[in-house]
Amino acid sequence: MDDRGETTAAMKVMRACFRICRTATGWWALENPPGRHMRLMPEIPKPAWQYRPYEYGDPWDKQTYIWGTAVKPPVVSPVEPVPTYRTPNGHSQGRIARMSSSHKRRREETPRGFAEAFFEANP
Repeated sequence: MDDRGETTAAMKVMRACFRICRTATGWWALENPPGRHMRLMPEIPKPAWQYRPYEYGDPWDKQTYIWGTAVKPPVVSPVEPVPTYRTPNGHSQGRIARMSSSHKRRREETPRGFAEAFFEANP
């Protein structure tokens, strides 16, 4: 875990969200980028599907998992993502992943193209 306890706090929130969503009577969706939660919370099911912003017209890459019963919108207006950066250990990072913590709000925004497509697919 991390020194400041942020991972533990985030896992508590994610578990609470799953408990709430399981009581939903309509469709539901939770999103989160790939991370340690899959390893640290084996009781959480595998994501139902995933998307990348460039599939919906936003020219950057940030793999995002979706859990739930919401319908995955069809890919519309795909564009070429901006080039990714290779870290010294060979991992690929898109523009959003490399943003500083001072840009946290921007990193957390749902891409507009995906938001519109999701809205259309899940009335």
